[in-house]
Amino acid sequence: MINPSKGGITIVFKTAFTSFLVKLIGRSHERKTTLRSITKRLLVPFALAALLLSIGVGVLLYWQSHQNMQERLSQKRTVITEQLASLLSQQAMGLGIAAKTVAADPQTHQALSNADIEALSNRWAPLYRELNQTHRLTHFYFFDARRICLLRLHGPQKRGDLINRFTALEAEWRGRASYGLELGPLGTLTLRYVQPIYNVEKLIGYVELGKEIEDLLEQLGKSFGVELMLMIKKSYLNQKEWEAGMSMLRRSASWSEYNDTVLAYASAQAHLQGSLVFNDRHFAYLHLGVFDVALKEIGYLQVIVDVTQVHLNTRFLVLSSVLLALALSGILIGLFYLLLRYTDKALLAGQ
Repeated sequence: MINPSKGGITIVFKTAFTSFLVKLIGRSHERKTTLRSITKRLLVPFALAALLLSIGVGVLLYWQSHQNMQERLSQKRTVITEQLASLLSQQAMGLGIAAKTVAADPQTHQALSNADIEALSNRWAPLYRELNQTHRLTHFYFFDARRICLLRLHGPQKRGDLINRFTALEAEWRGRASYGLELGPLGTLTLRYVQPIYNVEKLIGYVELGKEIEDLLEQLGKSFGVELMLMIKKSYLNQKEWEAGMSMLRRSASWSEYNDTVLAYASAQAHLQGSLVFNDRHFAYLHLGVFDVALKEIGYLQVIVDVTQVHLNTRFLVLSSVLLALALSGILIGLFYLLLRYTDKALLAGQ
């Protein structure tokens, strides 16, 4: 016969033990869940931090490369400016030697004193043709003492006009040679050298030699491996005279192509017209102000620098650095995850 009191105790004991096991299993599951939650909470921010750090490395390297390129371009601008001034000075010295030779010639003294145009032409036309062919001399004038043009060897049909250019006026004011860049009515930039001519101590006239600076710009571009565009401000030009001059010189030109300037000279890459990328090549643009002998800014020289290799090097450096940073971050994240898993297991085993 079964004792009712013992049966009741047994049922109560079983019920309590079952409840204890359920609670114990639940607590164990909660601990596992808590530990896994901690792992996720640590791992996700770590992964995001590593990703942001990799992106930051790329941005920093790109900015640093950009700054380095800007510094190199600034240095190139300075060197080109100095070289341009040096070339102008050298060519002015060459013009000065020729002008002083003409000014010291006794036959020239007599011809100028007598305003003998034919004698001046016969004496110096052969030299002008030679210098035009060998040194690209484009201007050869004789003025009288009042600055009235007696002869243009480069354009004999035009004479009798008063020369009021700065170089001529300065040579008159100072009584000695004057030279510098001046803008002609045709929009051509010319290096001019004006030398007073004296017979004993009496001023009898002037000789002026000049050359356009296209050959100088060609030399400058080849020296630095750059392309050049010389832009002249429209405010210093007369449209009709400029267009007539370009037609006479057989140069293609469009007054309306640019807003405030006209193109006076362009090397091979002039068709770029400000593009930063052309035919998969990258370019940077430098602007050098152009001043005439009177210190007026009459335009600017646009220097086109091919920076394709710099761009490729920068892109390679940034991409390789970011990929390396991501790879290292991935390795660190993996090691961190394994460490957390090992810690989880150790904690669970201890519990």
